[in-house]
Amino acid sequence: MAIYSLPLAEAFALAFLSVGFALLPGRTRIFKTPYPFRWIPVVWLVLLFVSNIKFQKRDPLSAASGTLSGENAIELTAYLLVALVVVGVWYHLRLKKTAVSEWPVIAWPLFAVASASWSIIPLFTFVRAAQLVVVGSFAALCLRLAGRNAGLRSTIVQDTLRAFVFVTAVMSLWGLLDRSAWQSNRFVWPTGAHPIAVGIVVGAALLLVVVGGRPLTRLPLSVHSLLVMFFALILVLGQNRSILISTSVGLLASPWLTEGRRKYAARLFVFPTLLYGAFVIALFAGQRITEYLMRGESARSLETLTGRTDLWSSALGQLSSPGQWLHGFGYGSPRVILFSLFAWAGQAHNALIELLLGLGVIGAGVALVSIAKVGYRALSVKHASDRLMGAAEGAVFIHLAIAGVVEASLVQPGFSFVLLTLLFLSVSPPHSVAPTRSTRKLSASVSRSSERVGRKDRGVASQGAFE
Repeated sequence: MAIYSLPLAEAFALAFLSVGFALLPGRTRIFKTPYPFRWIPVVWLVLLFVSNIKFQKRDPLSAASGTLSGENAIELTAYLLVALVVVGVWYHLRLKKTAVSEWPVIAWPLFAVASASWSIIPLFTFVRAAQLVVVGSFAALCLRLAGRNAGLRSTIVQDTLRAFVFVTAVMSLWGLLDRSAWQSNRFVWPTGAHPIAVGIVVGAALLLVVVGGRPLTRLPLSVHSLLVMFFALILVLGQNRSILISTSVGLLASPWLTEGRRKYAARLFVFPTLLYGAFVIALFAGQRITEYLMRGESARSLETLTGRTDLWSSALGQLSSPGQWLHGFGYGSPRVILFSLFAWAGQAHNALIELLLGLGVIGAGVALVSIAKVGYRALSVKHASDRLMGAAEGAVFIHLAIAGVVEASLVQPGFSFVLLTLLFLSVSPPHSVAPTRSTRKLSASVSRSSERVGRKDRGVASQGAFE
């Protein structure tokens, strides 16, 4: 297996890059975002990756106390620059509200900012929540720009996802060549991100390449196929059981997302065929698969999801009063609450429990409704002009949602939250600029005039009939 052949994996990765650049046509235009909007996918790309720069491991209490590391400084500087860009563009263009509701990406982040007023770590809460607001505001800015420019939204999303796939491939190649940061023989990037965080990124890239297909990557068939195998290899080397499950479920759902609602063949035969293939693999390689999934851990460790169930019960036990259940301890507070109970826990390792502990039932409810709204649109695939692209986005949402069961990154500044916000931008219904107050008044006036003219005509007609 590839996991036992790292030199072979490195050779494979080098061959992949060499063949890819050799076969890529020189005049191929990979990115389609028109001028002067080409900076937008770059900003999305920075937001997707900047939080994964973690060269040094730190005590979770250090950042909570307001102490900045070099990586924190880079991340916050990037977010500050994005915030300035949003404010500058918004002010310069006087962008009007569109007919699309923007609350799913801005409502609960604003509540998180407000939670700084009662947080046990107010400065940390304000800064982290402000990062969420920056991402949501940038998505709202893109929506309003798209209201002025037909087709801009789809090109921004596709160019961002295409660039994301390429950067993930380069980072993963770097991780294969430089294994100094690997943790217990588990693949990570040299930037120091946790194996689960890297697995979520690579899993999303694999789903986009497999389900989105060549229309997304714009690569020759041979290079595209190598890219699929390369991401699959990286995912296996990461040995992340939960991420393997989330990615597999996304892949299993993709045939139904693509054709299942229109063609009975996909609904009736694809799933049984895939399940039969999984059964055959388990039959002949069950022992090796079991050893791989166990990672040398005990059955007790698997039963508790490597201690997560104990962590979750302890986390919920901290909510001891109605007020705490209602509004929580402040966004980001699990970092200090749980670390004193579990030395390995700088978060709740579950998106819902992270929200409950930080924002209570109110904040968690608003956030879950927002995520559900994005998920409903992503899984319906009705929004997409390209059904393959819509299915890829639906599969990625499934992947992120399942990963949120064992990881809180879906509701924290970083890759998962940014990608979820980008999905919101993509799946929002087609729209135009919302009518202004003067436009609505004019429309109402015209409507009333038309009604009066209609009544007068009907009166004249009835009078003529009696004459």
